[in-house]
Amino acid sequence: MFTAGIIERLLGTSLIGLIGQRVLPRRNHVIVVGLGQVGLRLCLELRKLGIPVVAIERDDRARNLRLARALNIPTIVGHGTDRTLLERARLDRARCLAAVGSDDRDNIAVSVAAHGVHPDARLVLRAGEHEALTDTGSLLPLGITRNVATLSATFVVARLLGLDAHRVVIANNAIHLELDDAFEQFTLTAPHHCPHLTTQTCPPLAHRAYPEKTSTKR
Repeated sequence: MFTAGIIERLLGTSLIGLIGQRVLPRRNHVIVVGLGQVGLRLCLELRKLGIPVVAIERDDRARNLRLARALNIPTIVGHGTDRTLLERARLDRARCLAAVGSDDRDNIAVSVAAHGVHPDARLVLRAGEHEALTDTGSLLPLGITRNVATLSATFVVARLLGLDAHRVVIANNAIHLELDDAFEQFTLTAPHHCPHLTTQTCPPLAHRAYPEKTSTKR
């Protein structure tokens, strides 16, 4: 075991590029694939929570690699679809893998590869297009899905309607706003269709239709 550890130490980092912290976490970590703005922010937020992270970025000229080095975020330079790389990042002992690159298809490919390496791995997949999610459902089992565009647009609409919303959450397929010390269900009716929101959640702003609210104390 000692010899194997020495070989891993000497040869492991020569097979792939490694930036930032030189020792990778071995268990209970989150693997973040894609070190763009979303990926870097996710790494920082996880570290604030005391959760170890490993980032994977395929572009060795990516702008955020310099930041990752400065922030001492352990970052592997390689393809997140590489099964050997995922094994080296200890996917089998990770809390989950988050594929959060800017390209939906790349994120799907990473998720499929990760599912092949470790079928029981928890996966977080970023996808901006509904078609991408539909295609993904035929390739690997999907659990909870959240439309971030819907959440973001609902928050903006609530602000435009004068509601001091602190956050937007979805529970039991219904959208809720956190207002003061309570969550209130946010239901809007509109005759027109919004590309990112259903007609129940996106009104024509010119009409300024106010929502029906059902208060639920926490």
